[in-house]
Amino acid sequence: MDLINFAKTLLMKQIILTPILAFLLVSAAIAQATGLSFSIQVNDCDNEGVELAETSTEISAKFRTNKTFGPAPLMVNFTDLSEGDVAIWRWSFGDGTIDSVPNPTHTYNMEGIYTVKLTVYDADSAISIDSRTDFIRVVGYGLCDSVNYDIPGNYYLYQLPGEETGYLSGNNSRGDLAKASLFSISEDKGMLMGGLFYFALKEAGLSSNPDIVFKAWDNDGAGGAPGTVLDSYAIPLSDIPVDDQGTGFYPATVPFFDQWVGVDDDFYLGFELPQTTGDTLAVFTNKTDDVLVGNGWEQTASGSWQTYEAGAPGYKLDNAIFPIICQPTGIDNHILSNEMIIYPVPASENIYVTFLNQPHEKYSASVLDLSGRVVMQASAMQSGSGIHVSNLTPGLYILQIEKSSGITSHKIMIE
Repeated sequence: MDLINFAKTLLMKQIILTPILAFLLVSAAIAQATGLSFSIQVNDCDNEGVELAETSTEISAKFRTNKTFGPAPLMVNFTDLSEGDVAIWRWSFGDGTIDSVPNPTHTYNMEGIYTVKLTVYDADSAISIDSRTDFIRVVGYGLCDSVNYDIPGNYYLYQLPGEETGYLSGNNSRGDLAKASLFSISEDKGMLMGGLFYFALKEAGLSSNPDIVFKAWDNDGAGGAPGTVLDSYAIPLSDIPVDDQGTGFYPATVPFFDQWVGVDDDFYLGFELPQTTGDTLAVFTNKTDDVLVGNGWEQTASGSWQTYEAGAPGYKLDNAIFPIICQPTGIDNHILSNEMIIYPVPASENIYVTFLNQPHEKYSASVLDLSGRVVMQASAMQSGSGIHVSNLTPGLYILQIEKSSGITSHKIMIE
């Protein structure tokens, strides 16, 4: 095919030509038709005969949210984490609305399950999409209960013995990769939404801020060890709270998984340790005399899993890790509150109040029976601290939480 027919073919197929390419094709066609010679040389200011190389800009759409569930109206902050030189953002929130700013805030006014899609473009119109199906779940109060597994005894942090350095339940000279706890499921089946992790220690290096990846695993690994990853969620190390105020109260880190996982068999909940120089993270355990069977596990530097008891020094321990499981029926304990989580429900010894966005918020609590009579009070409480309820008669109660923003009431159950 000669150049003139080639150019006609491009036009018939409606292929868009750049001005330079169109000029070159027309010039070459004229030269061919008239019998003239035709050549092209490209020069820059400093070098002659520079060969033009094809350039491409790589972009990758990614985002994070501050929450993925809650009651309507649910306000969600979206944070763009896209890689590359993004020039245009297009958010689709799943409820018929869109936005074009890098980090939008969107309010879901109706209950439902929503798919979120972020599309990004660079200056050359290269495109990348991050689409998450059934990502935002907007629900009504009273649809979910928390099912939490408190560990017996007092919180403790073990350092490695002898010449080894670091922590049994955290980073150490052995090069451990992850820590997890095993949870047995019997009648308490439901949807695993996330967990509460009580970290005893955090040391952050100056040159990095790695993501800490929280994971749920099936128990289908060798010998019932963690195997298939059911879900995961990453939180930067700098965003993980510890008792850096010296209060003696330790706020919880609360990761919520992107996709709720149905649990009807034993599962693991844990986190991967940072592997960057200067970064250390360790979770609380109880003491060795507090449990008969330890459910704490660790992933060694070789990638294999073992219980704390199978390692050295062979302690039976549980980690201060608690799952949050949603169930379709039960009492309303406002687990889906925008501000706080109240757990466990039902409670037998202690009930905990954790503020999600205000780890050092102080509050006062009153427990009322169903006639409205105050049966217990506690003041100057810190987020994450326990309210002793073991002396209460089993049954339903009202827990009133008073803090600077006002008073809220929540149903709780004592067993």
